[in-house]
Amino acid sequence: TLPMVCLPSVLACLTKLTQHEWWEVRHGGMLGLKYLTAVRTEAVQPSLVSVLSLISAGIQDDDDDVRAVAAEAALPLVVIMVGGAA
Repeated sequence: TLPMVCLPSVLACLTKLTQHEWWEVRHGGMLGLKYLTAVRTEAVQPSLVSVLSLISAGIQDDDDDVRAVAAEAALPLVVIMVGGAA
């Protein structure tokens, strides 16, 4: 399991990946966010605003693969925002 103390470093790496020039790298970063939000939803909650910002940028990406993964990464967070159980 990913210790909470490691989350800022992981998010920093994923942030760099999601902002890369090449779509393949942005796609990989979004895949990382997708799995992080799906598996460790509670760990993402303290950084929810920055994670949502990354996902929002991914949803607006020029590449359809990046947009699709970004939308999938948002799903576990929507449950949190509407007050449901993850």
